[in-house]
Amino acid sequence: MKEAIETGAAGRWRPKSFDRSPTVTDDRMIVGKPAMNALIKPLGDWINIRLAAEVTAIDREGEVWRLRTLANERGEPFDIVVSSAPAPQARVFLASQPKIAEALVNVAIAPCWALMLTFEKRFDSGFDVWRSGSDDLAWISRDNSKPGRLAAKDCWVVHASPEWSQRCLELDRDKVAEMMIETLPRTFGSRLPEIEHASAHRWRYARTAAPLGKPYLCSDDHTLFVGGDWCLGARVECAFESGQAIANAVTGSSKA
Repeated sequence: MKEAIETGAAGRWRPKSFDRSPTVTDDRMIVGKPAMNALIKPLGDWINIRLAAEVTAIDREGEVWRLRTLANERGEPFDIVVSSAPAPQARVFLASQPKIAEALVNVAIAPCWALMLTFEKRFDSGFDVWRSGSDDLAWISRDNSKPGRLAAKDCWVVHASPEWSQRCLELDRDKVAEMMIETLPRTFGSRLPEIEHASAHRWRYARTAAPLGKPYLCSDDHTLFVGGDWCLGARVECAFESGQAIANAVTGSSKA
């Protein structure tokens, strides 16, 4: 994180909280600049990244693992495979590995409907971040209060609670956006400014509800690894710890 801040890929975020408290001054809140993905983009500079290649199955074939995709049913061979897909998705394409698939059964990941809003003029809400553990909405934040964002636009991100998101999981995204917008005046305590743009996004596997309880799963020969935040909890730190443990195992580090 220190290196990311020094190179300009990240910055410290000190939002004003919902209870009108002074701006947060601790250094624990770090965000990517100019967007969250800026944190990891530099790490992929030397990696052959293939987008839009959905993996449908991972099968053992002799001494290799064969990754089959929608576009290539025959698949490609690999010596070592590391999967960081959500546990429910991993269960599907790892059906040929019953030991691993069965271990994923008890992992539960709650969904989240997210709403992106842009107001025509700045909204004097009195806060940059609002959160709740009991309302239909769980998180509201002024995105342009983060460092590196466009200050000219008043952009907000709203997350529905896991319970509300589950109830409305299969609804049309336009309907969900409408429903979430209807709840905002009660939360803000005032009418909303004119909305310039609004869109909802369904995050089907958003927050770990029941973690695996250990950093990763692997095949008996240590050539297939399955991990992610869902192994240890619901925070990005959990994803980091899982990934680090897998990296140590792959490289043969004594920390594995």
